[in-house]
Amino acid sequence: MKKAFKIITILTMLLLTVFASGCGKSQEEKYTEARNEFVALQEQFTKDFYKIANKPKPTKQERAKNDEEYFNLINNFEKEADKKLQNMAEIAKGKLELTKDLTQLKQEYKENNKIHFMLRDLRKEKMKEKK
Repeated sequence: MKKAFKIITILTMLLLTVFASGCGKSQEEKYTEARNEFVALQEQFTKDFYKIANKPKPTKQERAKNDEEYFNLINNFEKEADKKLQNMAEIAKGKLELTKDLTQLKQEYKENNKIHFMLRDLRKEKMKEKK
């Protein structure tokens, strides 16, 4: 009886170990999840940008406020996007498929947001000139 109990206990432990090792997400699943979060972040940025851009014709004060809101949106978006891209790069290490996808995603990100980043940089230069 004791021998049977030991065998059953050992088999149960082996099965639990096998199941526990298979429960974690694969590298591809983690990458896909991170990629989906990045795409959602980009979509939210676009929505927020259009909320600011489509406001009725503003007065000078309102325009300054809208500009400030827009540039804060760009800065926050860039910080969050960079964090997500860095996380994706860590996940993609050693996987050629994931690395290629990440490279393409980074290029699209830079191309799609080039105008926003250029406007922000121009504004920074103007602010330095005023000081």
